[in-house]
Order: sequence, then C-alpha cells, then structure tokens
Amino acid sequence: MPAVAAVVQVRPAAVPTCPQQKRPRALGPVATLRSSFRQQTAASQRRQQLVHFTAAAATSSWQQRRRSGVVVAAAGGASDLPHDFAERKGRLDSGSEDFSQLTQQIEDTAKEVVEGLQGTSLFLVGMMGSGKSTVGKLVSKALGYCFFDTDVLIEQLTQKKVAEIFAEDGEESFRELETQVLAELSPFKNCVIATGGGVPTRAENWGHMQGGVSVWLNGPPTLLAHRVVGDGTETRPLLSQDGQQQQSDAYQAAVERLTQLLEQRQALYQIADLTISLEGSGPDSDLGAPAMVVAHRVLSAINQRVKDDAEERRRRMDFEIVQDELPETMRVMESPAAAAAAAAEEEDPHLP
Repeated sequence: MPAVAAVVQVRPAAVPTCPQQKRPRALGPVATLRSSFRQQTAASQRRQQLVHFTAAAATSSWQQRRRSGVVVAAAGGASDLPHDFAERKGRLDSGSEDFSQLTQQIEDTAKEVVEGLQGTSLFLVGMMGSGKSTVGKLVSKALGYCFFDTDVLIEQLTQKKVAEIFAEDGEESFRELETQVLAELSPFKNCVIATGGGVPTRAENWGHMQGGVSVWLNGPPTLLAHRVVGDGTETRPLLSQDGQQQQSDAYQAAVERLTQLLEQRQALYQIADLTISLEGSGPDSDLGAPAMVVAHRVLSAINQRVKDDAEERRRRMDFEIVQDELPETMRVMESPAAAAAAAAEEEDPHLP
C-alpha cells in the first residue's frame, strides 16, 4: 500500500474554515494537496471567465444570425430560411429562458441555504456515474464553498490513477486511502466533498461524515450505465471491460454490474441525510436530469430540511405545564442531609 501516513499526521489545531485561512506551513502530501487546491481554484476562475466570454460571444453571434435572417426574409421571402428555422429558434429561446430562470432560482435558494447551514460541509455519496463531481462543483460555486473530490486527492497523493491503484495494490488498499483522505477532510467547514462510490461501505467513513450533511444522488442502474459507458469504462476499475467489446455489450454488462453493486450498497446509501433523484424527463430522460437541475434539487432539499429542523425546534420549545400538582403515583422525599441540618438548627438556633 502506498505510504500516505502524512495525510493523517498533519492535523489542524482548531477546526479550519474553507476558503483558506492562515495556518502553519504544512509539509508532505497535505501541503501538496493545499497547493494543488489553490491552483485548481485559480484555474476554475479562469475557466468561468472563459465561459462567460464564450456565452456572450454565442449570444452576439445568435443575434447577428437572427438579424441576418430577418433581412433575408424581408429581401427574398421566408422561403429562403431553413424549413425548421422557427422551430429551432423557439427551442433556443425557450432553453435560454429556462436556463436563466434556473440559474436565478439556484442563486436565490443558495442564499437561504448558506444562512441555514452556517458553514456545515456537504458530503455527496452515490454510485459511479451519479454526477457527484459535476453536481458538487455547481453546488459549491452557488454556496461559495470549496470543492474536493476524494478520487482526485488520492491520485495526487499517490501519483497514480485510481485504476492503477486497483490493479497494483488492490481494492482494499484503495479503500484505506479513501478513509484516510476523508479523515483529513472531515474537520473542514464550508466545503462540498464528492466521495467515491464505495465510501459508504465502511462504518468509519460515516463517522467522518457525521459532522456534515450527507446527500445521496440516487439513479437507476440503466441511467448510470448510459453515463459510465459513454464516458468510457477504462477509468472505472469495477467496470473495466475488454477493449474489443461492442458498445451494446458494454452497456448491458455495465447495467448488470451496477445493479449488483447497488443491491449491495443501497441500504448503506439510505443512511444519508438526504436522497436526491437523478431522473429526468423529455427525449433525453435515459441520461437523467441535467447537472444544474440536480444541483437545484440538492439546494432545495437542504433548504427545506433546514426549515423543517428549525420548525421542529420551535415546536419542541412551545409547551406549557397544564398540571402543577404531582401525580398520586409520585412521592417527594426529603433529602437526609437537609433533614439533619434542619434538626441541628432547631436544637441550637444560635449556630451559624
């Protein structure tokens, strides 16, 4: 098993808060992880700027094409436009409007969730292909939290791919690394942590996650198989198949294997505080709901849970004593020490 003892040896003296705060300089793998995280954060900000620039450019391009279409229609008639121009334009306008509305809903919900969570970290659990990393990044961005992926951290620590660890050291060695990394992350606040699919199979891992909110991203094996086969099973040690296998055979094998794994783990996943469905709708329902929709479901469920817990606390505090007399079945016995003190005072009232 790769030596990663430094992961559990370097512990913060107090509960750290993420984003970064000043801490004593750490050495070894933990320092490498923190440095890597800062680099990832800067890269994420640059990518986000690029996304905004690309979106603005695409919008400008669409507006130019739309104006050109209007000019063409005015000059040569509507017959010069593509036959499905109106339908495609309608889908684009509707999709843009839905995306804007969903983005606003996520932002509004996140504001309430941040106030209710008060820094509590989130742990995403679920099967491979459930989108823990993708959804986790969206949720962390909405909340202003840091994001960690346990698989990525393990690869950085060992300088090996997950598949290589499985092949060279075995699954048990990888599970031990998962537990050590999770133990290192558990004290942090203001974080969203995407865990590996097998994390819930160890009881100690639930102990590390009990200080946060655990969220199970739940999807049927058929949905998960579409995703993992589409992404390639080479990086999935528990699903790796012969490279010569046909796509349809790979999909069916993935469904069977994922069904088997889910049967073994479902009772453990159900321990999570919240369960979020990945099911989608429309022509692409077999691929599940888009990541942004799932992220909104996660935030909405957390927000509702926070409100329900607050209401339950208020309800428990709202009580009144309706009977100030003790039931006949109860007796009040005088303290022997108090009785002795009273008797001594009667014998000598001048005693202090």
